Amino acid sequence: DFLRIILPLHYENYAVDLWERSRRKIALWVKGQLLISLIVAVLIYLILSLIGIPYALLLAIIAGIMQLMPYGVLVALIPAIAFAYLSGGIYTALIVTGAYLIVHQFESFLFTPLIIKRVVGLTPLVVILSVIIGFELLGVWGMILAIPVAVFVMELTNDIKKRKISARINNEK
Repeated sequence: DFLRIILPLHYENYAVDLWERSRRKIALWVKGQLLISLIVAVLIYLILSLIGIPYALLLAIIAGIMQLMPYGVLVALIPAIAFAYLSGGIYTALIVTGAYLIVHQFESFLFTPLIIKRVVGLTPLVVILSVIIGFELLGVWGMILAIPVAVFVMELTNDIKKRKISARINNEK
């Protein structure tokens, strides 16, 4: 409704349609992020259980929730290192650290780009570049907002592309 109020009548339908399509894709992105969090939590739980760390489920839930933030898995590593050190010493703490780092790398460079491509339609390269650009421009907030902005820009560029193709076809007739 706000867009309908502030935009000229000529652009109203297009802007509202663009907003709705972008909103749908951003909602899919959020669902994708929740799926990635679940995958990270399950992987962390399996690894910690195999190593024999007490409170593996609690630590996995913390990792899954923290994954929603940029580099949150690395923040979730702090209590995991503490429990690992208390239960098995420095060697176990180093193994847990390595496991978290490996899971973080898989999440960052495999799971996130593939899942986001599947649900939102952004290529892995666009996902990685948008997050890097977002971080460079606005820091952590830029990383958080990078994918929604990229979704909006991709929808807008797709519309421009369709409009140009349509204009070419009309000119040829």
